[in-house]
Amino acid sequence: MVEPCWRVAFLLSLMTTIGCQSTSDAGSRADAEATYQIPSEGEPWDGPVPAGYPVWPPPYFFHFVGFENPYSIGSVYADEQYVYWTQKGYYLNRVEKSTPGTGEFYLQSTVCDGSSLFFDGPWLYCLAGSSALRMDRQDPTQQTALPLDWTHPSGSGFLVDEQYVYAAMPGCAAITRIDKQTLAKDVMYVDGVGFPGRGYTNLAKAGDRLVCASPVEIYLIDKWGAPATPIFPVSELFGLAVVGEHAYWLEDGGDWPVIGVSPLSGGGQSLLEDQDGGFTTRILYIPSIGRLLWGDKEGLRTLDTSSNAVAKRLDIGNILDIGFDDAYAYASIDGVRSRTVNGRPKVEEAYWIDRVPLADLQ
Repeated sequence: MVEPCWRVAFLLSLMTTIGCQSTSDAGSRADAEATYQIPSEGEPWDGPVPAGYPVWPPPYFFHFVGFENPYSIGSVYADEQYVYWTQKGYYLNRVEKSTPGTGEFYLQSTVCDGSSLFFDGPWLYCLAGSSALRMDRQDPTQQTALPLDWTHPSGSGFLVDEQYVYAAMPGCAAITRIDKQTLAKDVMYVDGVGFPGRGYTNLAKAGDRLVCASPVEIYLIDKWGAPATPIFPVSELFGLAVVGEHAYWLEDGGDWPVIGVSPLSGGGQSLLEDQDGGFTTRILYIPSIGRLLWGDKEGLRTLDTSSNAVAKRLDIGNILDIGFDDAYAYASIDGVRSRTVNGRPKVEEAYWIDRVPLADLQ
């Protein structure tokens, strides 16, 4: 895996700092270790470390997942009781909010697209290639496949509302809906769409209307079976959120990411060119604070939908994905921390989950 330039530079500077510790630092470390129980080999180092090492725990720390191999993580979700995350090896793990130190395995699936999970009452839904999977929330091994007419690759649109499960082919070329009660299936074709490569297709609801965003165009569908009306062209779209009569999106604007907004009647604009670069593949609307939430390689950002004002970034690290509940925002973090190697701390790539009070995002 090729490391991002910012990470290589950080690790090099960190190793240089660590390599230049004075003998007094070494003496201080020895004194500290005299009263500190060194963790087992490979375990996180939570005791005193020489100057220059990352401060641990970081602000807003919630749950440590592990070091780079095999603990790479991606998506993060929250429900009433648990925080969930996808993990290398097609695992979905979870941890109780009340006991964040003790994670547990929840589900393994080689077909479930981790970025498509929806929790809905007693069910868990995900997009699984040629079908949508419906799983019992208490026992996810109990599964029902809802067949689709085509194979939907990662990056296809997926949505679950009160009545239907929706799946959109890349570019919004066709949208399938499946009735959650009867399991009856309908397919709607969308004329005149492109079939771009890079980027994601997203689905959202605006009342009874559908908004389908391909990587190059955002469409409004007034009712099922009606023609799709183009709202606004975009460039390599990655995330979509609909708030009232407006669609917000994240796209790769060329030199750096862009967040934009458009009325559903059309005529959009760019609100922010994020010159720090890097962002998650989703943008979420948090109704309780009236803000949109997304992340970049430095931290969390929010936008007040009443004024379209972008708040100062909350610098908590490289964000992989985000989720929220009634009180907190959650972020999966790709960072660095110390672990025990030959009885000493060594800095290595690591993953964890932060929990940020929603009040800190206003």
